[in-house]
Amino acid sequence: MALILIVDDECPDRRNVKRALANEGYRMISIDDPDAAWPYINRFKPDLVLLNGLSERFQSFEILNEIKNKSPEFPVLVYMVKDDEALKELKQAVALALFEVRFSRGKNRPTSIRSMGFRQRRTSFGDTP
Repeated sequence: MALILIVDDECPDRRNVKRALANEGYRMISIDDPDAAWPYINRFKPDLVLLNGLSERFQSFEILNEIKNKSPEFPVLVYMVKDDEALKELKQAVALALFEVRFSRGKNRPTSIRSMGFRQRRTSFGDTP
């Protein structure tokens, strides 16, 4: 199963994200020190990094830029979880990001997004239903 590195200085948020993703079967490492992000990436080789976009102690986009400068193809998601709906959307975003990682690496490719349990959302724009 995929390994996810969570970088979040807010303990309750980190705990909620970790719990929600653990329920999906992912393995996780969580840290609250942004300076440790790159050493953890090098040591544990996670499949995905999650950065808290609402951190009070660090600038998530600076960490994102550092990671992307060192390894442009490395998958990183910046998240902001304020409620249960946002947490559900984060779980979907993680699943889609990991789908892309597996697809690009040719590992355990599911046949489709639908086989991962996603339902298609229908959205209408303008006057068309």
